Amino acid sequence: QVMPKDLPDGAVEARRTDGYQYYVQIASFKSRADAEGMRAKLALKGVTALTQAREVEGKGLYYRVRLGPFANTRLAKNAKARLSGLGQDPFIYRETQAKP
Repeated sequence: QVMPKDLPDGAVEARRTDGYQYYVQIASFKSRADAEGMRAKLALKGVTALTQAREVEGKGLYYRVRLGPFANTRLAKNAKARLSGLGQDPFIYRETQAKP
């Protein structure tokens, strides 16, 4: 499933008071099939990840495999640690939360 740029308000722990949402990105692929393959491998390990299409200026469309949003860095760090334990090398990033 390709998610829109902004996840719906009902996404797990999306609300935050400082205006940020935190995500754990596992990988980014030029091919949607590669991204979906990574997501499927994670699902077999019990990790529910999302695939998000994003236009990268000057490079074209890429597909991110990620977890989130998380309400704070502690929750994002816990997810990152779990993924690291599964042999992944994820990173945490934050986005400004969309105003309702």
